[in-house]
Amino acid sequence: YIESNDREVIVFATEHRTYRNKTGISQWENILGDNFIRIHRSYIVNRASITSIDKDYICIGEVELPISRKYYKAVQAESSQII
Repeated sequence: YIESNDREVIVFATEHRTYRNKTGISQWENILGDNFIRIHRSYIVNRASITSIDKDYICIGEVELPISRKYYKAVQAESSQII
């Protein structure tokens, strides 16, 4: 998944690898395409990595990421396709 933190973006990859860069999260959203979904102004997640979806958060393994009200309907509409 990708997390935006002020002016820095952190890409969380498999095997606990992380990468930091200055590319904005909106640019990442355009670059990554349909395999990823925006769930919050600070988070984009890989659909294939989602293990569960709850009302307020998405789980990627042990990590819980919040779903914002702005993206809630889009996440719920696609939840049957994701899992």
